[in-house]
Amino acid sequence: MSPSNPRKKDPVSGTHFRETTNKRNISNIILIGAVVLSLIAISASVMTFRAKSEAIKHKVIAEEEKALAMESAMLAKEAETIALEKQKEAEESAKLAKAAEAEAIKSAKFAQYQEAKAWTAAKKAMAQKEKVISEKEALEKTLASYNILEDKKTEDEFVSKGLPLYEVSDREKEVLAKNKYDETKSFEKYSELTKELNNIGEDTKKNLHVPNAAINNQTESIEDLIDEIRVLDLQNQNLAKIPDSIFQFSKLEILFLKGNYLTTLPAELEKLEELKSLDLSSNNLKSIRSEIGKLKNLENLNLKRNQLEMLPVEIRNMRKLRSLDLSSNELHNILTQIGNLENLQNLDLSSNNLKTIPVSIGNLENLRSLDLSSNDLKTLSSSVVRLKKMESLNVSSNALESLPPGIGNLEKLESLDLSSNHLKKLKKPQIKTLAPEIGKLENLEKLNLSKNYLKKSQIKTLAPELGKLESLESLDLSSNKLKRSLK
Repeated sequence: MSPSNPRKKDPVSGTHFRETTNKRNISNIILIGAVVLSLIAISASVMTFRAKSEAIKHKVIAEEEKALAMESAMLAKEAETIALEKQKEAEESAKLAKAAEAEAIKSAKFAQYQEAKAWTAAKKAMAQKEKVISEKEALEKTLASYNILEDKKTEDEFVSKGLPLYEVSDREKEVLAKNKYDETKSFEKYSELTKELNNIGEDTKKNLHVPNAAINNQTESIEDLIDEIRVLDLQNQNLAKIPDSIFQFSKLEILFLKGNYLTTLPAELEKLEELKSLDLSSNNLKSIRSEIGKLKNLENLNLKRNQLEMLPVEIRNMRKLRSLDLSSNELHNILTQIGNLENLQNLDLSSNNLKTIPVSIGNLENLRSLDLSSNDLKTLSSSVVRLKKMESLNVSSNALESLPPGIGNLEKLESLDLSSNHLKKLKKPQIKTLAPEIGKLENLEKLNLSKNYLKKSQIKTLAPELGKLESLESLDLSSNKLKRSLK
């Protein structure tokens, strides 16, 4: 304590003022502590301020970095937009180039089509010419085989020998009329064979066609004559059975038995091994014997207008068959073995009771004409689309609700009859699927869609594809629900 401020003594006790001094010291200490605390608080405030400043600084830096990032992103987006525009321009250029190429291809295809059409017309003309030549050659062979005389001198000479003559049959007259031999007559040698011929039967005798060789060689026995017979016409003879004597003609190639009253076929039919054409139409046959399968040279078989309910399995052995007519019978199904007839070109199954057709029908790769009209078909086997040589398909008067996918594969199809079915039940997706298939039939000349009660919208969906059928000559849309133009 300073000497200038000596401790004072208590006047009573004589002691110094110690307590007062202590109090002052404590106050001073408290004051100093307060100051220190203030300084500490100020220091803390300064540090807090600095921390906040630093945080603000970092925040500003972060904002700047964010702004830079956004600017970079905008630049990148602009670059991407520019790249997309360039890509779009490139695609437009490619599209234009592709369109130009497509147009060039279309022009080339049209030129090819015109060339193909001209070639097809030329082929048809050639085929017609060949057909005429073939018919002419066949006629010449027929005339030669049947010993047709062309002048009166030969006729008189023939009669002078005592050989009677008979008028040509209706079938011969028809053939001859087409080829301008209206007054020609055909002759049959009786001579010494008359008695033996009478043993065969009067109806058979009248229809025997004896070739020149038998006459020129002065045949003296029925055995020699039998070896020469190639054609036998027994149409409309009221036969209830086939005469047994016919099976002697082992070289017979053509046999007409149309329009009789036959109910069964004899097993002996297998003896006619050389037979190529057999007409049994318009009889009362309810079944066919298995022996028919042994006629392995048969090319044409006509069983139209009988009462057949089924066919024998052995029909599969008739591999040379080219034409098979089973129309107007009572068939409920067709054997899968029909697929073995690999040379079949014409198949008529119309006017039966068929509800399905076998998948094996797709194996008939040479089939050109298929008639399934007037049956009970609700669907058409998808195997039909494999018949790529087919030119005519008739499925009219059934209950078809759709067509199999791939119908456009029938690229040679010229005639398609879909009339009188239930195609009105085709839904929009099915129509959209069917339309392009129809458009592929570029050789189609006749298309019949009548009596299906198709709606305007359905026809409208088909219309663009129908417009692609450049060979189309006939389109029947009658009896459908077309109240307005298709435009």
